[in-house]
Amino acid sequence: MAQVLGRTALAEFESVVAGLCVLTLGDFAAVLRRSRLSPIVDEASFIKALRAECDLKENTMQSMDFVV
Repeated sequence: MAQVLGRTALAEFESVVAGLCVLTLGDFAAVLRRSRLSPIVDEASFIKALRAECDLKENTMQSMDFVV
């Protein structure tokens, strides 16, 4: 990724991704699958697609409770 984006863009990308609290590996997979039909042309469109995947989820974080 660093070779494609360059170091400055990679640092920017990492900070944006870190801010997406509900981002999972499945979101990356979904974006990459979708890119087969509609190619991603730059890092901005990749980030936009990741944000769209996160927006599909509920914004609430739920903790897992265990019954003992």
